[in-house]
Amino acid sequence: VAADPVKARDYLERAAAAGDQPAQRKLAVALLKGEGLPKDAARGVARRGAAAATGSGSALSILGQAYLSGSGVAADPVKARDYLERAAAAGDQTAQRKLAVALIMGAGLPKDVAKGFQLLEAAASDPQTLTSLGRFYLEGAAVEKDIPKAVNYFEEAAKQGEYSGLEALGSSYLSGEHTPKDIALAKKYLVRAAESGRGSAWVRLARAAASGLLGPDSPALYTKFERSARAVKASGIDIVDAERHFLAQGGKENPALAIKKLELAAKAGNSEAMVYLIDLYRDGRKNVADRSLAKSKQYLSVYAAKLPDAVRARQQILLRLAAAAGPNDYQSLLDNPSAAAGLADPEAQSQVWRTNPNFAVYRLQAKLRSSGKYSGPLNGLATAATLRSMRAACSDRKDDFKCGGMLLKPRVIYSLTFQ
Repeated sequence: VAADPVKARDYLERAAAAGDQPAQRKLAVALLKGEGLPKDAARGVARRGAAAATGSGSALSILGQAYLSGSGVAADPVKARDYLERAAAAGDQTAQRKLAVALIMGAGLPKDVAKGFQLLEAAASDPQTLTSLGRFYLEGAAVEKDIPKAVNYFEEAAKQGEYSGLEALGSSYLSGEHTPKDIALAKKYLVRAAESGRGSAWVRLARAAASGLLGPDSPALYTKFERSARAVKASGIDIVDAERHFLAQGGKENPALAIKKLELAAKAGNSEAMVYLIDLYRDGRKNVADRSLAKSKQYLSVYAAKLPDAVRARQQILLRLAAAAGPNDYQSLLDNPSAAAGLADPEAQSQVWRTNPNFAVYRLQAKLRSSGKYSGPLNGLATAATLRSMRAACSDRKDDFKCGGMLLKPRVIYSLTFQ
């Protein structure tokens, strides 16, 4: 039948009112996320609360995640932990993993590394949890780096069909970010992940070939990997193809053609291309595109209805961030609960830094001042006093996090601000 949100909501509402728990859960998720129905976060939370009252693990889990992230409700770490712990006790492995990672990273909950790893280890039969453990050991985040242990966790996850860990491992060997660079190992793990069905791994391989990282066979390999990525409809390949024209890879530089290809991909429904265009003009890129908030806003206006709610909301917040021009603007963002929560998302920190590094410094200055480690002005400038306070904060840490020699990095600033 044709999709009909009105009828869908009517039938789900009636089933939920009759006590049908699966209907209660489906209705709550649809309202919270805007999946198939117009988003109504407040009503979704209410519905999820009703389902949670029955003891449903999945209902408790999603309610806990909502309070953890502030999605549809004000963020509440006490309620988040309570719901997630109850969901985990009811056997919901996603809740246990989310709770564990939040405790390890101090993301939305008070940091408790030991408890977090205890929860992860207890759920290590779950492939997603195995991948999470592997990533911690690969990156040396909150635990001493141990590449062989990371590989073991990733291989165990792969036995259950979860290859994102091996893709992350291959990517690290390609970039040298968490492991020594090793192109042969990068290809080995990325090809395994790609052949398992991960289109993003084909895209990574195509990008490496386009950059000439795979040796003299790179041009031929690019053709092969591009074809494989398109065969599985990996949307990221449109980005790689456009970037080749931005960077004159395999031909002459042609920014106009690159933009045209991105616009065509976006018109065909590629949300990655939509976000790429919005990001490109919001932040600008040297020798590619000048910063233009007007163009960025125009693209967001055109694509807004086609973007998932969470993506659209983040883009709106990032545009506000890009326009922020001083301490008053920065504080206004921090005083707005939804903006502050969106800009605190661990996965958004590199983007926050690219969009407005002064905001990131201002936010850190405020944190350092509140802890008595900084007494200078809150101005968002990386002054000598700010850097001294950052070094002091790094040396005072009791965990395994290493600031390193470069303090002005997103991961260092985020860790000193939130962990």
